[in-house]
Amino acid sequence: MKIQAFIFTAIFSVLSYSAHSSNRYTGLTYPDKDSSEYLKLVLTSLNIKYTETSKPDGQYIQWASDSETQEEEIINRVGQYHFIKTVCKNLPLPPPSQPAKKGVSC
Repeated sequence: MKIQAFIFTAIFSVLSYSAHSSNRYTGLTYPDKDSSEYLKLVLTSLNIKYTETSKPDGQYIQWASDSETQEEEIINRVGQYHFIKTVCKNLPLPPPSQPAKKGVSC
């Protein structure tokens, strides 16, 4: 079965954007605690500060990316992690510091 991680990310995350100076502010809420914790580990591995807010549908985590490319990489890493954890359970989970791979399939 071939399902790509970016599709999974689009379905299972809620994004919100707001522009502020040269940084891009991004916020994500994942319905599961594991993905939220992994997002925080990814941000920490990139030395990016973030804020957390508790919401009824999960932890809302917001950060400022330096570029759209960095923002997409962060989102893709978490999507790939969640995809592997829930769909491709036979694959090893990627460390937070590992860049997302394109076209992950089981």
